[in-house]
Amino acid sequence: MEKGVGWVLCALALGALATGCGDKKEKQAGAKGPKAPPAGVVSGSSPSTQPNKSPAAVDAFWNARAARAQAFLLPAPRIRTKAPAQPKTKARIVPPVTAAGDKISLTPPLKASSRKEDRVEWNGPWDGPTGSTVGRIFWTEGKYVYSCSGTLVNSENQSTVWTAGHCVHGGAGQTFHKDWVFAPGYHAGQAPYGFWPARPGGMFVLKKWSRNGSLLFDLGAVSVAPRNGQTLMATVGGAQGITFNQPASQFFYDFGYPADKPYDGEHLYICRAGTQNRQYPVNVSVVNGKYVAPIGGRIDGPATIGITCDMTGGASGGGWLVSYDGTWGWVDSVNSTGNGQMMWGPYLGNDAATLFNAVRKYQ
Repeated sequence: MEKGVGWVLCALALGALATGCGDKKEKQAGAKGPKAPPAGVVSGSSPSTQPNKSPAAVDAFWNARAARAQAFLLPAPRIRTKAPAQPKTKARIVPPVTAAGDKISLTPPLKASSRKEDRVEWNGPWDGPTGSTVGRIFWTEGKYVYSCSGTLVNSENQSTVWTAGHCVHGGAGQTFHKDWVFAPGYHAGQAPYGFWPARPGGMFVLKKWSRNGSLLFDLGAVSVAPRNGQTLMATVGGAQGITFNQPASQFFYDFGYPADKPYDGEHLYICRAGTQNRQYPVNVSVVNGKYVAPIGGRIDGPATIGITCDMTGGASGGGWLVSYDGTWGWVDSVNSTGNGQMMWGPYLGNDAATLFNAVRKYQ
């Protein structure tokens, strides 16, 4: 017996039908940074259609397009009912940090049932740690404009954006997204810190996503290029933490920019919720806006985590923070799939830590 999870939360402009969340061909490109990515990770560049890549030109390009991005919901993947064996793990924490290098101390993560669950809009401030480290992601596919959400996390390159895999790469049989940018602090049509393109070779996903389309590993990370000689972290004033191999039962602060009705993608929301269930979706690919599943054989891994959250398409890739104190926290999952009542995100385990290690020094 198989049950539907919901839809992958990518977004499309102009209400037209998509040809998927990426190109039809997969392309594995070697990193042009210090070293090639480790086994299990694929890296590449975001093809650009913009001849002028100056910060002013990039901002002008996206200021004319960002507000047009609307949500596009995909059909439900199926669920495997038998849980695979789980690997042994060791918890790891990378703390949040200010631009001056001051590490932020946080209390241990809260249990899933420890607080009241709700969903609220974030109304600022946009120049503080939360408003400036969370942002909206955009890319193009032909005449269409897509959107996702992402989080700046602490790393040596001071430029790592953590998000969902399908917000970076289209999945099995496809490739990295075009004209990819991150807009920290985006709200009401404003991008106060500008739009930050990916570095050449600076887009990273797990092969279990790019080759097999496994939603268990729907994770992506991007090293963004500096603007006017400054890194992203130096510009916005800090970065959130990230953690791996924590207990799955947590209380999360789930951030995202939902764009499907009743939302419009112009506002940041937070679902405050604890773990409700865990699931094992089958592998997927997206062709002409529909799942083709199962594909690529069986891929085992930690089950996705489910929480109560009614955010919609466009919220994909938004970080789930634990130990959040109103300003800082640790990213412990991201929005991947949902059905308008529940949201599911990948567990950040050993594979996620490998992905982070691949991007954290890339510059």
